[in-house]
Amino acid sequence: MTLFATFTDILAVYWPFIAVFVVVAVLSGVTLGMLSKARTDAAQTLDRLLVTNVDVYLERLTSNKRLKWVFRKSIIQFMLLKGYIVKGDDDKALQCIRALDSMRLEPQEKVEFLQTRISFFATRNNREEALAGRDSLVNFLKKVKADKTDKYREILEEADVIIKVYVEKDVNFIPSLIAKAAKTAHPVVRGITQYRIAKLAYFKQDEQLVTRYLQRAAKNLKGTSYQQIVESALKDSSVLAEQ
Repeated sequence: MTLFATFTDILAVYWPFIAVFVVVAVLSGVTLGMLSKARTDAAQTLDRLLVTNVDVYLERLTSNKRLKWVFRKSIIQFMLLKGYIVKGDDDKALQCIRALDSMRLEPQEKVEFLQTRISFFATRNNREEALAGRDSLVNFLKKVKADKTDKYREILEEADVIIKVYVEKDVNFIPSLIAKAAKTAHPVVRGITQYRIAKLAYFKQDEQLVTRYLQRAAKNLKGTSYQQIVESALKDSSVLAEQ
């Protein structure tokens, strides 16, 4: 019996199984491709709504059952957290944080969540929780041996900045922030830094510096979730004491 004959005989016997395998593989590929596109499209729509209409954003996350097929439970919970923070609903935001605290998160999800957690508590003058979040982030990045890479070192530096600005209210940190804003290329990141300068200038009681950097921040943060906060602070600088 030749090798070709053997192969033909095997193919004749197992062809139905091979055909089923090929069909399943093709269908799986198509399904995964459709799921990936649906996930991308949904994420883009939700990101836009988070800025333009947070109420609709939250309504879709809580009522649209199809999103549960597209996103994991932890991702939806994190999206809800961002929505409640933008809306200013601290009670529901805190419920999301406690839920996420008990969930098993993918590494990148965990980093993003811990960053948001630090910011949430720091901007609400909860020193203990903010510092605990910063320590959790440091320990996690050390555990996965990512704390020495540029990307994650910058994340740790950002966490320290948040602590200095919102928790410690360190007015001596203003020159460092001014230098950072001057060399930052990304307009949104530069705008956030400018807003933080204005915040510390408020605690320094330097109204001229407050106005100057709020005006600069307003240009860079237009169309973001910071826009309304900056506009409010330009009308009444006491907003900077709380946000």
